[in-house]
Amino acid sequence: PDNAILVVAGGYNPANIRGLITQHFGAIGTANSTFTQPALPVEPPQAGPRGDTVEADVPSPVIYLHYRTPGRLDTDFQALDVATFLLGGGRSSHLYRKLIRDTEFFAEVSAGMNDTYDYAGVYIEARPSEEVDYDEARAALFSAIQDFAATGVSQGQLTKTVNRLQHVNSYKSLSVA
Repeated sequence: PDNAILVVAGGYNPANIRGLITQHFGAIGTANSTFTQPALPVEPPQAGPRGDTVEADVPSPVIYLHYRTPGRLDTDFQALDVATFLLGGGRSSHLYRKLIRDTEFFAEVSAGMNDTYDYAGVYIEARPSEEVDYDEARAALFSAIQDFAATGVSQGQLTKTVNRLQHVNSYKSLSVA
């Protein structure tokens, strides 16, 4: 905190900015003070799938899925990160092959991780093709995800993916069990 720099840009009221800075950052102490990490709210256990449908006048529908996973400090995080890349990280990914190349159900599909130290999640974004029935596309998406979970990946796929990732050095020890 002693070496932190805060930059304020854009449209703001100069008369209020110091108060806002104190409100949001005032609890952070200096190197000579004792800092207490504010308690983060604990998310309740997930009892089952949850969903929401938002209808709006948009050019095309999009399906967003989120699967909660352990956070960045968990010993399985690296494996989850690589598995997510294999699931939906580019044109050689499982979802791309199953839903775009092989069936043309979707115009776009991708998967990635959002992560914090406490918990993380795998997110999937899928945009059905224009002429495809939405319910059929949604069923195909869930089927492809279940297929990936059931089938897994080969050691060759894993090695190829690990070699493609930027932080390959920290993932070299991964192998298919």
